[in-house]
Amino acid sequence: MSEYVRVQEFVAHATKVNCSAIGQYSKQVIATGGDDMKVNIWRVGSVENIWSLNYNKAPIDCVCFDSTEQNVVSGARNGSIKVFDLNEGKLARTLTGHQVSVTSMQYHPYGEFLITGSADCTMKFWDLRSKSCVETYTGHKKDVTCVRFSPDGKWVASAAKDGLMNFFDLIATKHINSIRTAPSYINTFEFNPLELAVIGATSSRYVRVWNLDSMSVMHTTPAESTPIAALSIPDSGSSLYTTSRSGVKIWDLEDYQMKESVEIGWSNIADMRVTDDNMIVATSFSSNFVSVWEVDVDQLIENRQNAPAAVDKDRRLSLEPAVAPGKGNIAGKGLSIAEKMEQIKQDYDSYSAIYGAGAKEAAPSYNNGPESKAVPGRQDVRSGAKGVPTRDADSPSEFYNDVALDDKPVAPQNASIIVDFLMGVDFQGNFLSLDACVKLLPIVDSVVTYTTARVQPTDVIVFACYKTLVALAQGFGELIRNTRSAMVAGGVDLSREERLNKCNLCYQVFNKAKQRLDIVRHQYRQYSRVVTVLSEYQRLANTYFP
Repeated sequence: MSEYVRVQEFVAHATKVNCSAIGQYSKQVIATGGDDMKVNIWRVGSVENIWSLNYNKAPIDCVCFDSTEQNVVSGARNGSIKVFDLNEGKLARTLTGHQVSVTSMQYHPYGEFLITGSADCTMKFWDLRSKSCVETYTGHKKDVTCVRFSPDGKWVASAAKDGLMNFFDLIATKHINSIRTAPSYINTFEFNPLELAVIGATSSRYVRVWNLDSMSVMHTTPAESTPIAALSIPDSGSSLYTTSRSGVKIWDLEDYQMKESVEIGWSNIADMRVTDDNMIVATSFSSNFVSVWEVDVDQLIENRQNAPAAVDKDRRLSLEPAVAPGKGNIAGKGLSIAEKMEQIKQDYDSYSAIYGAGAKEAAPSYNNGPESKAVPGRQDVRSGAKGVPTRDADSPSEFYNDVALDDKPVAPQNASIIVDFLMGVDFQGNFLSLDACVKLLPIVDSVVTYTTARVQPTDVIVFACYKTLVALAQGFGELIRNTRSAMVAGGVDLSREERLNKCNLCYQVFNKAKQRLDIVRHQYRQYSRVVTVLSEYQRLANTYFP
């Protein structure tokens, strides 16, 4: 069983996504904010938003939920703060006071209060009942990067790019003390719920722990290779979870030794939560896409105990969708196309694709969680259909319409089987549909990704994959371009929205293949047929996927 998976990837906004947050109560709702000035609310496992809140007049730079997911708050680039009621899906309050972008915010753990930080170098404490700013905290000379309440709700702290972290007593309304980290600064931090300590991720890629009695450093972890984007401490307080662009690490908070780690090729990681059943849930975004990830910590520990270290080192998750390795040895020689596809189906777990024809249930998810108190239509998103299709794959059409493969690295022998299939099929046939394109493209992309990055590639594999990409671009390029270029619509057209989501997913894979062209062309410059098919794909990509 895989210890990590990308649960879903979807188009979250018409323009660039700037932020996302996971609800801390159920861990099943997500808020996203984008350059389109909208705040969208999503249920994990669904690509249809619950609410699209269009009340801002500037791009959204940060979002957060309250502790029960009844409200969501957005901070805009013009300094405006808006509180939305998720029961009604409407604007509840507007708070003004910051002069420029709101960079960080957090709801009070117990009351109707909010703390916000801004690029105007201030932190503000708001009473949401009276819609007023109770206190403005100064002391920073550069942008505030993170603000947090203490677990008991009596302290508040801010970190900024000037290398200072300031602590204030909300009851006494006074400054308590400061920690200086200059020349580096703290990107994000969390209070330890079980002791008087704060844990911060610095711009120099260290995680440091400070004793709040002495304001001195207690522990420093080794530097990471990439910036640390999010920290999480479960209520038990026994472990610290850190995420960076390269993956997740779990630390013991007693001796600050690393317990587990897993490499995951996500980018722009935005938020992370740890569920009661020991699952890490995270969101990342790129362009106008948002991805939801899960890491099964128990499975991670079990796999580490059972697997040899040499194998363990090479296990990682790529950002690109990938094909699952077979459970047995699939030789595939001497079999017909239908027999090969049937054998692959028997060796792979399949799932009902989110965009599959006729799919009505949600995609498999990571957490049952408590029922949301506010978000309408909450249901257990783990009930999505899962299982191998029952009918025989008598034709490529049935394979395309029924089978989608899990997000796991592709094995070399299975890459050969897939390539045999690609080389033996006429992709100009009438059986090919947009649904088939959505399912096939990630498979082709995963084979190219694996062969060019992890093993010695062969010209046969690359030729077959780019030949397939050329055929799919010829068949669907114009549809994808036209659908994506008509993104402004009046009213709600669900069929059009579904088609747009499919086209966006296809575009992403086509664009990745285009970006990889220079590298592949250099590797295979001595193979004339590969060069020819790459040139043809370049022409089509420039036409349809600029």
